[in-house]
Amino acid sequence: MRYFIGCLALFFIYSACSSTQETIQQPQETEPVVTETTVPTWYNDGVHFSSDSLALHGYSLASATDSSKAVELSTQNSLEYLRFEIDRTAEEIREDLADSPDGSTYGSPSFIIQLRNTVSDLPLTSASFTRKHDVSDQGIHYSYARASLTKSTLYNLFEDRLQDARFLEELSSLPL
Repeated sequence: MRYFIGCLALFFIYSACSSTQETIQQPQETEPVVTETTVPTWYNDGVHFSSDSLALHGYSLASATDSSKAVELSTQNSLEYLRFEIDRTAEEIREDLADSPDGSTYGSPSFIIQLRNTVSDLPLTSASFTRKHDVSDQGIHYSYARASLTKSTLYNLFEDRLQDARFLEELSSLPL
């Protein structure tokens, strides 16, 4: 019995003094998980409007529990962002004209107000839309919308509403 208790004591001392080293498993080769994104390639969360050589664009994302409400909100918002891009473009043209030697007319408050009113009254019914709709597991509808207006259509809209040949000439030659 004495040997038994002595062996048992040595066993406990030995096990207490030994280090506990974790077994490291080599990672198994697994195939990468490909998650399918529901965000369209043309949508970027940080960009609400843009332009390219052919058109001006407004982007929007809306979510709602009702699919028609989500589509309506994203459509309205994309049109507002498109209008903002049109206003930004018109302002760039106005500033360039105002900086020209004979451009005092374009710096006058009356022209600036006329230009702002023209932009805000533009009917954007000729804008084309690209949409994507997605529904989450919780039943939330996500609607992505891109409103686009071609450069030639923009020119036609301004031509009917703003009687300034020099501004229209700059608009038609503007590389968007």
